[in-house]
Amino acid sequence: MALAFQGTALALSSNGLAAVANSLGVHAPEIWAVLAVETKGCGYLPDRRPQILYERHIFHRLTRGQFDDGDISDPSSGGYGATGTHQYERLSAAIAKDRIAALQSASWGLGQIMGENFAAAAFPNIEDMVAAMAQSEDAQLTAMGNFLIATNLRASLQAHDWMTFARRYNGPNFAINRYDVRLNGEFQRFSVGALPDLNVRAANPRQRCRARKSNTPRQRSFGSAYFLVIGFLVCLWARYYRFDHRCDWNAEARARRQHQA
Repeated sequence: MALAFQGTALALSSNGLAAVANSLGVHAPEIWAVLAVETKGCGYLPDRRPQILYERHIFHRLTRGQFDDGDISDPSSGGYGATGTHQYERLSAAIAKDRIAALQSASWGLGQIMGENFAAAAFPNIEDMVAAMAQSEDAQLTAMGNFLIATNLRASLQAHDWMTFARRYNGPNFAINRYDVRLNGEFQRFSVGALPDLNVRAANPRQRCRARKSNTPRQRSFGSAYFLVIGFLVCLWARYYRFDHRCDWNAEARARRQHQA
């Protein structure tokens, strides 16, 4: 039995990506930067339902607080819980109260476009938008492109003005989650490195949404080991010549913990 919102879930195509990039006047790295931050570049769950995030404060506003319970409806944002199927559980509970308001209270697909922005994404109603989200990542990306054009966010994307883009795309609290910093980081990475292989993504739908494996931690570990070896040799040299100073092997780790705190 098919799940609600389960569709064909077709993978992003080169034609779909190129069409949106051309309409926005940008190249692939700009688009992948946004997708990587929003959904790690994946528009679907493994069960072929679109990626969503349910926003209880939007549901509260759209229904004027008549269903407030501190869970699926509340004046404040938050209470998200786990990603994935849990978001559909929350959405289903809201649908039982008000279907249209519930669908408009979730963000959908690769670009996490809010349902209440269906018109800016070039849909006549929320039901048509949700149906498109279930069909393909091309449709999801097209919706994101339409939204960026309708809201004039295309200019910020073209200029790589990530602060302005993040403020308007992710909301006034964008700095809390460092959206602008992350967008810039992903853009730089895609600008100098390899882009996702669309053929591989299409051929392996179950692995399409797996988090990227970064070599950064390994590089950091290598760098730390390198400096520890150098420090060890310096300390041996210092002891040999009876220099009066201490060798603190844990200084780097302690400094890291203090910085994180």
